[in-house]
Amino acid sequence: MQNLNLKLDPKNDVVFIGGSTATGKTSLGVQLAKEHNGAVISADSRQIYIGMDIGTAKAAPRLEIPDTTEGLWAIPYKYDGVDHYLMDIVYPNERYTLFDFKTHAYELIKRLQSENILPIVVGGTGLYLDALIANYELKADKAEDLEVKRALEARIKEEGSQKLWQELNEIDPDAAGEIHPNNPRYIVRALELYKVTGKTKSENTKTGKPPFNPVLIGISYPREVIYQRVEDRIDIMMQQGLIEETKELLSKYDPELPSMSSLGYKEIKMYLDNELSLEEATDLFKQKTRNFAKRQITWFKRYEDMTWISPNNNT
Repeated sequence: MQNLNLKLDPKNDVVFIGGSTATGKTSLGVQLAKEHNGAVISADSRQIYIGMDIGTAKAAPRLEIPDTTEGLWAIPYKYDGVDHYLMDIVYPNERYTLFDFKTHAYELIKRLQSENILPIVVGGTGLYLDALIANYELKADKAEDLEVKRALEARIKEEGSQKLWQELNEIDPDAAGEIHPNNPRYIVRALELYKVTGKTKSENTKTGKPPFNPVLIGISYPREVIYQRVEDRIDIMMQQGLIEETKELLSKYDPELPSMSSLGYKEIKMYLDNELSLEEATDLFKQKTRNFAKRQITWFKRYEDMTWISPNNNT
């Protein structure tokens, strides 16, 4: 990674590193942490899950897991000599919301700043970054209506998630941009929120000035380079044992869990269920990940204050 020559105040600044998948965000976070006495706070909605390592491209899993995950969010583990937080903090069958993430991340930022350690938030989940940078005013419990929810779930089964995603995209394109068209649970939740409150997800979320100075860094490559890096990464995942990891997860957890809808695991399950050949499942995984990367690029380009860097292609 290149030298950014940043002048940072650990008691006031918080660095945010964003960008699409497979762009080297983890490497840059570690580099900056070493250069500026920092610690990394993960902003990845899939790397929170214990046991989902290969498919989420975790740099390294947490080696010691306590008997309970309660309070695990506050306990760091070392990767490449740097403290990392908010990875491997819940099991795939445990609920972890945007409210939880923002609450925990803000508490960690406050703690690190009090210890003169630079907080470095790293991740590709745009909504996670937005919640911190824009200081979303979130509530632990959102509006919920069981009747509306069941009606939407019935429509999903009859019409398919793609059609309801298109409906959501017309109502709330910001929310749709963060939800995969094949993720029925999240599509239902976003439409339910709109139908119950009459407001989009963004309208239900007030924003304010954060209690720190955000320093935004984005990593960018030409799109064709990102797509090639995505394909190379997935080939490595397959070599590392993604099929075996998926089998292990399916032996423990309900495949309908939100966590199990993550890219890669869903496609490998289709192979294990003899719905696709291994080549077809791998190609579908690559295609969906390229589409996901494209949506991430669009999301992060919205940040007017983000400084974009283009590292060498070998990072």
